[in-house]
Amino acid sequence: MGPTVLLVVQDAFFLHNLSGNLSLLKASVVTAGSKHEALEICSNHEIDLALLDIRQQGNDAMQVLANLKKKPA
Repeated sequence: MGPTVLLVVQDAFFLHNLSGNLSLLKASVVTAGSKHEALEICSNHEIDLALLDIRQQGNDAMQVLANLKKKPA
């Protein structure tokens, strides 16, 4: 299987479409609609690439990125 991509986007329509397109490219896609979901996913999955909506409320995207950065490679 290809790389594991984490998508963190609140817009369900955009999340569904992007997830489907990435799956066509043989990527394993995990999705989250919030920071809390994304942080849980980060603790349970090996993530190769994260695509985050930086326009979410607060600094949620930056917290998720910081969490990913802390994980050992």
